Amino acid sequence: MIGITVFNHLAFIVILMSHFPHAFECGKAKKGSSCETTRDDTITNTSEEGLVTFSLMAESNKHPLIVSPKRGLTKIWNSINPDVKTDADVIKKGRKFLAYAKQRYNVDMTSVSDTQLQMGSTITSANLTFMGYTDASNLRVVTETTPAHRTTYYRNTLYKCVGYALVATGDTFVDGGEWTGMMKKNSVIYEENCVIDSKECESDDGPHIMTVRTLGVHPPKFYKGEFTEVRTLEAEIESSKYGRGICYGQDIHPVFIFTSICVF
Repeated sequence: MIGITVFNHLAFIVILMSHFPHAFECGKAKKGSSCETTRDDTITNTSEEGLVTFSLMAESNKHPLIVSPKRGLTKIWNSINPDVKTDADVIKKGRKFLAYAKQRYNVDMTSVSDTQLQMGSTITSANLTFMGYTDASNLRVVTETTPAHRTTYYRNTLYKCVGYALVATGDTFVDGGEWTGMMKKNSVIYEENCVIDSKECESDDGPHIMTVRTLGVHPPKFYKGEFTEVRTLEAEIESSKYGRGICYGQDIHPVFIFTSICVF
């Protein structure tokens, strides 16, 4: 039955991706050396606010997450965001995440040291585990509505991220902050820097750097009391291309599939 549940979530991903008009049936394709881009310059978005949408789908045949990398986070973070150059810059990112966790969820992990932040050390307090991490998965599809429609299919590009997380190792009720509710076991609060930096397509226009942080607790999904290895996402995003927005998504483990749809 777990397999049926995962299948249903896969179907849900396909439905999510189909919400973009013309996303998979745009104009004439432009082929690069190893990718394909389709574009439709017909403007169908009539929103007075000039609504922009951005979505991606990534996958990996193994778990993409590396927790508490041995050499710390500084070099990895700089490869994703060039503005993060030093250990002090990484520590500043860590302090910002801990301040957000305190403000939004009333989770106090301020005892984490600067060295632990720079190294991304794993630290457990009650039913919550703090960690730094990095991950890299295979980017497959990006859709953009600006309001013209563009879909890009990738073969050899990574979606790379680095950040911090608080993982619930047991059911924990959170209150006293901006968000109140139950963090079920395997829920995650996180903030990460991600980048799409591809040279595959003639349409590529430089690194797309994103900062993503949860608004909820990235809750796990259960079937008959068992964790299905599926989590849903509600997050805010700061994009170097599109500015501030909100994202909804879903990821499936251990055969990793991640999809996210963002609106700006």
